[in-house]
Parts: sequence; C-alpha cells; structure tokens
Amino acid sequence: MSILLHEDPSPAQSQGHQFLAAGLISCLASASIGTVLGFSAILLPQLESEKVVLANSSEASWIASLSNIGQLLGALLTGWVANQFGRKRAIMLLCLPLAFGWTIVGLSRGSVHWICIGRVCQGIGIMSSVTQVYLIEIADVNNRSLFGASGALSVSAGITFVYILGAICHWTCVCGVCGGLVILVFLSMLGLPETPNWLALQGQKEKAKEVLEWLHGKGNSNIQSELEALQPNASESLLDEEQPSIGSRNEPNKLWREFKKPEGHRPFLLLICIFFLQQSTGSFAVIFYAVTIFQDIGVASNPYLAAILTGCIRLLGTLLGTLLAKRYSGKWLMFTSALVMALGMFLLGLNILGIEKMTTPEANFLTINTLHENHLNVTFDAETPTQGLFDDSSQNGSILSEERIKWLTKLLLVLPIVEIVLYMLAFGVGVGTVPWLLLGELCPGSIKGLTSGLTVFVAYGTIFVVVKLFPSMISVLGQPYTYWVFVSVLKMRGFVLFLLAFCLVIAPSWAQADTEDQDETGTNTIELAELVEAAPRRTLSRFTIGHEDNSMCWDRPGKDGFFSVVDAHNHFRPFGGPSVPFDMYLDWMRTHGLVFTTVFGIGQKIVKTNPSDPDCCYYLHCPTFNYTVVPDPINDIENAREVMEYMKKEDREMHMTLSYTSPNLQRPDNITSIMTALEQEFPDMFQWAGEINVYKHALAGNGFFNQPRVTEQHVDSGVLDPFFKQMEEKQWPVTLHCDLGCDNYDSIPLVPPNPLRGCEVPDMDVRRAMNSATWWQEFLGMHYSAFFEERSGRPKRNFRKIQHVKVWDILLSRYPDAKMVWAHMGLSKELKRLHPLVHIHILRTLFDKHPNLYTDVSWDVLAKQLLMNFNNEPIDRLSHYNHEDFEADAAAFLFNHTRVNEIRSKLHEIFESRKEALYATGSGNVILGPTHAMAMYLDLFQTYNDRFITGTDFVASYGRPEEYPGLKAFKFPASGCMKNEVSHARQLTDTSSINMFLDNESFQKIVLGENYFKLIGIDDTYAPPPICGDEPEEGEGLSTGVLIAIILISLILVLLLLAVAVFIFKKARE
Repeated sequence: MSILLHEDPSPAQSQGHQFLAAGLISCLASASIGTVLGFSAILLPQLESEKVVLANSSEASWIASLSNIGQLLGALLTGWVANQFGRKRAIMLLCLPLAFGWTIVGLSRGSVHWICIGRVCQGIGIMSSVTQVYLIEIADVNNRSLFGASGALSVSAGITFVYILGAICHWTCVCGVCGGLVILVFLSMLGLPETPNWLALQGQKEKAKEVLEWLHGKGNSNIQSELEALQPNASESLLDEEQPSIGSRNEPNKLWREFKKPEGHRPFLLLICIFFLQQSTGSFAVIFYAVTIFQDIGVASNPYLAAILTGCIRLLGTLLGTLLAKRYSGKWLMFTSALVMALGMFLLGLNILGIEKMTTPEANFLTINTLHENHLNVTFDAETPTQGLFDDSSQNGSILSEERIKWLTKLLLVLPIVEIVLYMLAFGVGVGTVPWLLLGELCPGSIKGLTSGLTVFVAYGTIFVVVKLFPSMISVLGQPYTYWVFVSVLKMRGFVLFLLAFCLVIAPSWAQADTEDQDETGTNTIELAELVEAAPRRTLSRFTIGHEDNSMCWDRPGKDGFFSVVDAHNHFRPFGGPSVPFDMYLDWMRTHGLVFTTVFGIGQKIVKTNPSDPDCCYYLHCPTFNYTVVPDPINDIENAREVMEYMKKEDREMHMTLSYTSPNLQRPDNITSIMTALEQEFPDMFQWAGEINVYKHALAGNGFFNQPRVTEQHVDSGVLDPFFKQMEEKQWPVTLHCDLGCDNYDSIPLVPPNPLRGCEVPDMDVRRAMNSATWWQEFLGMHYSAFFEERSGRPKRNFRKIQHVKVWDILLSRYPDAKMVWAHMGLSKELKRLHPLVHIHILRTLFDKHPNLYTDVSWDVLAKQLLMNFNNEPIDRLSHYNHEDFEADAAAFLFNHTRVNEIRSKLHEIFESRKEALYATGSGNVILGPTHAMAMYLDLFQTYNDRFITGTDFVASYGRPEEYPGLKAFKFPASGCMKNEVSHARQLTDTSSINMFLDNESFQKIVLGENYFKLIGIDDTYAPPPICGDEPEEGEGLSTGVLIAIILISLILVLLLLAVAVFIFKKARE
C-alpha cells in the first residue's frame, strides 16, 4: 500500500469473539493438561491403599513419570503437526491419544502395566506447546501477555481440579471425568477458527482476514495493518524476509534456514535454558507427589486437603503472575519468584530435619516401670537432653506441660504446609508462568510450531528425570537433603540459585514483547562497550573476497550490530587549529568498528582580517567577514603524507581512500594545476575528490556569497570542464556540497548583516526561474504550485528552499559519466522546513535522471533535525512543514497519514529495542525516535538502495578552548574544537541510527559497503558478508559460535543429569 494514497480509518469494533475463543481453549484444553500433571498425586496414594503398589517403590515412580515420556514423543509430534496441519487441527488430533490414555487407565483394573501404557498415551496427548501458540496467535498485541499467561493459569486450575476429584472420588471415576473433559475440548474446537498467523503463512490471506474480523470485530481499523504485518509487502516491509512454505517439498530446508537466523535459534536456545532451569527446581516433583509428600511428612490428618490447598495456592500464584506479567518485566518476575522459592524450599528442608531430630527411634527409648509399676509408666529418650522437657514451675521439675505439647505439635503440623504453600505461590507468580508466555512470543511464527515442540520436549524430558528420581532421592538422601538438592543453599550449587543468576545476568527483559516484531527487532541490543568488543569482528578479512571470514554471516541484532563500517565523509583535518593525531584517530575509528574510510581534509582555511581578533577553529564560531574561509591545499598535503606512511605498514587494519578536497568551483582557474602537483608528489595516492562546495549557505557569514556564484551560466560556460572531465576519465567519485536552498539563518548570527542574507533569492535568479517555468513545472510536477504562482509563473517566497535545484541538475547533466556524491542529501541546518514529500520527489527525479548520482547520509544533523527527533507532534503538523509548502488539508491527500503513522509506530518499536546502543554515547537528549519523515524516507532508502553510502561528517579537530576561544559575543561558548573518543562514538552512532530500520538487502548495500566498493572500483577485492538469515539454502551452516554454544549447552545438560543419576544409584547400592 502506498503512503501516497489516502484512506479513512474505520471505527474499532468489539473483541468479544477473541476472548470467547481464548476462554474456551484456556479453560478446557489447558485445564486438561493440568489434570494429567496432577493425576499421579491422587492416584498413587489410592493404589498404595489398595496394595497395588508400595510407597516409594520403583513402580510408583514409573507411574508418576511415564506421562513425561509420552510428552517427549508428543512434543516432537506436536511441532510437525502444528506446522503441517495448523494449530487448531493439532489440538484436535492430540485430543485422541489423550482421551485414549484416560480410557486405558480407567479400565486397567489396577494393572500397573496398563496404567503405565495409559500414562504414556496421556503424555502424548498433552498439547501444551500448541495450545500456548494458539492463545498467543489469536490475541492482539495489547492482550498478548494476558492471553499467554492464561494458559499457565488454566493448567494450575486443572491440577487443583484433579486434586479435588481425588479427595472425593475413586481414581477410576477421576479418569472418566477427565476423559469427558478431553471430549469437550475436541467438540469446542470445531467451532473455533484457525489462527490468522498460520493461514497467512500458507498464503491464505483472505481466510486470515476473515479470522481477524471474527476475532477483533468486523470493520476494526487495525485489521488491515495486522494482516500486512503477518504477510508484509516487499516494498513496505521493514525487514523483508522469506517465510517458508510449510507444505512445500523444501520444507525441511526452509525450516532449517529460518532456524539458522538469529531470531530463530537465539530465542530457542534461550527457551531451552529457561525451561530446563524451571523444571529442575523440583516444582513438578511436588505436583506429582503432593499427597504422598504430606503423608510422609505426617503433618496433616488429611493429606488430600493439604494437596488441594497447595493446588489452590499455585492457582492463586499463577493468577497473580498473569496480572503482573502485563505490568512488570518477566526477568524480574522470574528472579523474585525464584528467590522466594529458594527460601521456601530451604525452610521446608530445615523444618523436616527438625522434626526428624525430635522423633527418636524405638531403640533409644527406656521405660521406667520397675519400682512403681502401678503408678508410673513414662517413656524417656535416653539420648536427648532432658532439661528442655521439663517445666520450670516445679523445683524438682515436672514433665512438659500439655499446653506446650499441643502448641509445638500444631506448629510442627502447620509450618511445612506454610513453606510448601509459599514455594508454590512463588512458582505460580513467575517461574511457572513466564516461560510459558515466552514460548508463544519469542520465536518467529514460521518455525514456532517446531521450536515450541522441541522446547517442550526438553522441558518434559527434565520433568521425567526429576519425577523418576525423586522417590530414590528421598530414600537415599532423606527428605531434607533432597529438597536442599533443589536449592543447595549450603553448597551454593542449586538449580534455583542458578535460575536466579540466569534471570538476573543473562535473560533480557521480556515485558511488552511483540511476537510479530521479533523478526524485525531481534532479541538483543549492543551497548557501546559491546560495540568496542565487536570491533575485532569488524576486520578487513571479514570483507575480503576469498577469505574464510567473508563467509561468516553478519549478526545485525547481536555482536556485529547495525553501526556503519564505512565512513565515506570523514574530515581528518579541521578548518583551523590542530587536528587529532593521525594514529590516535585511527585508534578511535577501529575501536568503534570502522573498516573503510575516505580521507577528507577541509579544503579551506579560516583567515583573520584583524590579527588581534581571537583565533577560531570552526567557522560557525566566528561567522563574520573578518573571518573569511578561503581554499587551501595544505590539508590535502598533510593527509597525503600521513596516508602514505600508513600504507607502508604490513598490518593495516583499515582501507583508506585519499581525497582531493581543495578545488574552488567559484574560481576554478588553478584547480587542475594544483591537482597535477599533488599527484606528482604523491603518485597513485588520490582516488577521490571532495568535499567541494557548490552552494553552502552555512558559509554565508564568512564571505561565501561575496565570490562568484556557480550559476547556470557558470556551468554552461565550460570553466569547470577541465576538472570534471578529468574526474570522468579517472572515475574518481566527487563529493559535492550543494544545498537545495535555504529558509533560515538560526545558527548563523550574521555580523555585519549580509546584504544578500544568504537565504534570499537574488533578483537575477528570480527572473531566470520565471523564464524557466516550464522546466520547473515538469521537474516539480504536483508540487509546482507550492513554489510558483500558477498564473504568472513567479516564484513564491517558498522558492528559496529549492532555489539551487536547476543548477545542480545542469551540473549533473553536463558531466553524466562523473560519479557524483551529493553530500548530506542536499540538506543543511539552513534548510529546516522543506516538506519531506518534496525532498523525496526531488531525490527520486534526480536518481532516475542521473544513473551516476549517489548521496551520502552523513552528518548527525540529518538524524537530529529530520529523521530521529520525534517530538510527539501529530502527523498533520509534520514538524510545521505544512504551513509553508502545502495547505494542511491539501497535504492530507498527498500522502496516507494512517499508513505513515503505522510505519512510524513499527519503526519506533525497533528503536525502543535498540536505543540503549545509541544512548550509551549520550544521544538520549537528541535521538528521540523515528519521525514521520523517517517513515516516509524509508521507502526511498530501500527502493534506491544502490545510491546511498554512509558517513559521519566528523571533523577531527583538536583545538583547545584557551587557544581557540572564538567570538564570545555569539551563542557558541568559548569551547574551542576539542574532540575526543566519546564525541566520535556519538557522531558515529547518531549517523548510524537509521541503519536499524533498513531491510537486509539495503543494509548490505548501504551499511556493509557494497555501494562504496563499487563506487571506488574495489568490488573485485572486497564484498559485504552475508547477513545472518540470508544465507543460501545449502552450503551454509550456523556460525561457529552458535554451534559451539549448542554443543556446550547440550553437554552441560547431559552431564548434569548423568551426575545426579550416578550419585543417587551409588548411594542406593551402599
């Protein structure tokens, strides 16, 4: 959809259907999962009472844990089914083995073998991962956290439900009720839709639209934008990436390609770690053995009621977690939750240890009944100090009072329940809720079925090991030390504490995560310190064709980052005063990850008319005719000497292109003679020309317009031919500074007042414009009336903003084979109110007309003034452009306000995820977020992505304030021009801020230097590396780092589980 088409938004409608669908799935499907998880807790005590199994026997542990084996198989099956047949059909298909499992167990007549088979079938039928995905994909962004957490809430409700049934019914009756619940799930799914995400992935756009209307209400204004977000158009997508066609023959390869992308495998690895740690905390051991645990502790007369209380508390905790997940960071919810769990588990072990110490074996008892057999029959513990057993009320002592015995007994009965309740409450708030929410959010939709299935596979594999070993651990270690294994407060090796460290140090913040924007935003950002760490990854070998490093993919959202590697507009020398020492400046650039640079000087110098005036190192510190700026080749000579010395080094870390910067197009008589002399002294060193001024209004105060103007006649006369013809012959790029025009002198307090005022259009140019009205009308098209009177053809006052366009076009047309680079896209501080639509139109027209025209997106002012300074102004103001270029109501029909708003909002979400990398250099007060203008320019950057190059326009000046104070009368303080490493980092990050929004193709051409390499003719030696996720289908694997990470994590998990198993079985033999 073009942003130039106007659409009227429709009013929002009700979302009742959405909540109905979520309620049915959450309360039925997820609750049925909970019944399977909690069933063993009520089954085992009843089987023990019926003498079918023995307490803490191997058979009991198999009955409890085998459902997890089934879940392992079901998890692998679920991912494939969900991708192949859809989320809805997957849930319905998985209802079959689940119902079959309940039937087998219910009809088993106490046969352990049949119960085990039924438990495996129940596990296969658990559809937790696909249910979670379904919930997330039918929800809108605002309710996604709530919907995701509701799945865990319903699981808790199912656990509590089966505890209640077990307390009042025989286990066979429980099987019947729970089997009926599964049938109800199957029937309810018949009336619910497939998710719009899956339909969009299948190319069924119309069906996806119908589902969105059913979910969100027909006529909702957000439906079209959500549909486009599910299946973005190539010209409008922020990061256009191919989605795999699930039903195609190449499905495995395409799924593997999607998984190899950072946004595919990184969330998956993160989820693996989170779920492994979650299940290793022992929470499911408590759930599966709840009644047995209370029986063994002996703290409750009715262990079923204690188990029900625990289930209710877990339900309450999950409800709190559901509500808190929308307001607080998932990282801190998990951290706080795990901390309280650790406390509860530690206190439980301590309390049970105290109970065991106070309960003495019969071998230690003595009975006193010899002398007074008929009067006294009291039993004492011979090994326990007796003073604590007597009351102080009697001088001779008396046996512990009945009141104190009752009080201690009640306390011992209550404390373990309180501690388990505390543990389960904390589990529900964070550790038990957040991971399931992340399961539906983190991974891209194209592989969500696969990754969620594999994640659940790992989760239930861990549950199986924990549940199977739990009775053996109780037998070998005893209850206190078993619980301390889960916490290991004494040895600082516990799973829960590891989870604490993981949440605090490793895991990112997941609050407000948006599923569909994961492909665009990624999962990580890099701060300045990480940018410094990434510098070693940004090497010449990374871009050298044929080198193995060149095949290593570029990790945009991770360690490689989005900051530019090429600085094609880099001033190594200032206007006045000293420059940053060459080697020091190289260290700055390499530290900040630059690999390629064009070496500009400043082809002018500041000359004081009055020697007694203070010195200036920057012309805007002294904008008067007493400080004229004149051409000077000295900077080119100094740069050539430094670069020549650098080229002698064998271990060069940067590629440098030396530029000739001193040509004066206003007085071009000696341009070629100076260039010839430089080439003779420094043969084969210069490969570029510029930055050379055509029009630079910022120099108005320093006498720029007192020299001859570069007019149409000036160009047509041929006086510039000697220089530009050489540029065509040499094929040097030429960077030209040509302002489009001017509309303010806010930054230049002219003293004395310039008679031309810089911005004002001379009468001669007004007459020329009137005589060329036909040319202007053809060039400006629909924008002509904004700058010219329709009848008379006379330029309006607005014309000053674009007054130099025709001269610029004539210059480009006269030298069509010269590679021209338009500095700063023709913008400046002196041009603030040109409407973006007009500027975009001018750029498009010139790009189409002149195939050798490039432009550098250099200078941080472009970000601060136009693209990244969002100020919350409504779009109809568009930074107050409309009042001059267009009538406000007319502008509303020139572009689609709704579409621009939507694009800007999506860009802002990307910005929010990566702004810390910018703010680390101190840009927080100027880089405020993408503007509406940025949303409009994005299409230009990506449509003409072979015409843009990156640059900073950094001036490496080193003038101290006390030596170069400037004129204190103006608003510029006596600050000199002292630059440092931080100021360079800030200018690099500011000018790179728009890079984060480019699609991968544009990023590779613009940011990674493909355009730059072609421009200077080194594309046979250097090429950008592939971007992670854009590798060919075959021949490319995951990066070495990712492979190592996967292998290490797998080894750690396997070794950890083996170590626990070996330790327990060794103790059992002893």
